[in-house]
Amino acid sequence: MYGLDLSKHNGSVDFNAIKNSGNDFVILRCGYGVNGTKDPKFEEYYKQAKAVGLKVGAYYYSYALNVTGAKAEANNCLSYIQGKQFEMPVYIDMEDADSYKAKNGMPSNSTLNEICNEFCRILESNGYYAGVYASKSWFDNKLTSIGNYTKWIARYGTNDGTKQFDYPSYGMYQFTSNYKINGKSFDRNYCYVDFTIAIKKNGLNGYGSIDVPHETVSSETWKGNLNYYLENDRVGVWQKAMNKGFDTDELSVDNKFGIASQNFAKNHILWSGQRHKCPTSIKWLQTILRDHYEFYNLDIDGKFGSYTEKCVKEFQSNRNITVDGKVGLITTYYLLEGTVY
Repeated sequence: MYGLDLSKHNGSVDFNAIKNSGNDFVILRCGYGVNGTKDPKFEEYYKQAKAVGLKVGAYYYSYALNVTGAKAEANNCLSYIQGKQFEMPVYIDMEDADSYKAKNGMPSNSTLNEICNEFCRILESNGYYAGVYASKSWFDNKLTSIGNYTKWIARYGTNDGTKQFDYPSYGMYQFTSNYKINGKSFDRNYCYVDFTIAIKKNGLNGYGSIDVPHETVSSETWKGNLNYYLENDRVGVWQKAMNKGFDTDELSVDNKFGIASQNFAKNHILWSGQRHKCPTSIKWLQTILRDHYEFYNLDIDGKFGSYTEKCVKEFQSNRNITVDGKVGLITTYYLLEGTVY
């Protein structure tokens, strides 16, 4: 999948245009430096990217000259990303774009490797999927002793916006700084790994805070969970389908999977024994499974038959959630969240 990396230098960004141009993720600079400076666009970009359904990761630009500096930068990074959820890794950006390292004696290769490894070790020990970003030259000549952390390599070639090389042994490849959207230039990347599977399955990058409730929780005790909050166009389609399928106007069509929508999903479960006044809600389920999650043999007939149930169970199994063939709160959340496993 393709995606962009962004910092304050990108200014005002149209995240719908990013998504509509065939990008699935963004990696956001959260900050930089030993003393710690938070990127002034980080919070804004994070909210806007999440709102349109893009996967999000983060990076921290390193000015560290020794391991002590790496520890400070790792802790700065942790303070900026806490309370958020990332579907992509969190990277240390190891380069010398403004010649700061060169002007201050340039750390030895051994020290540069130690800086990267210490940063990643601290991030990993705090529950994050950590990685290292650097150019091909740096990986080839300086960063030759990186630990077992994912690597994000940069090499541009003619830098005309196209992908000219291939690095499948790396997790991600930055192939240009001249990719155009509406006349603006961006860095573009190709990701070889679906990091989201490992991140969510292992409760990393903020996803460990999600305590999945059982569908049997009573409406008196279930008050909604902001960990399941979503806001995207897919939610609005679901809201319309559920209103029509259950012959109600209870759901506001606002594209927000907030407490009211979560409660509705918990109490209006789609399953093989459910009967509706019209099949719209089941057609929604079949359509999203077929068109967004690659169950291509599924007919859109509005009937919750054995094959529809089989597809639902496979979808649940792939996400390590309860496999019961019933589409309640948790399964609905994953359908609307939009990650293909």
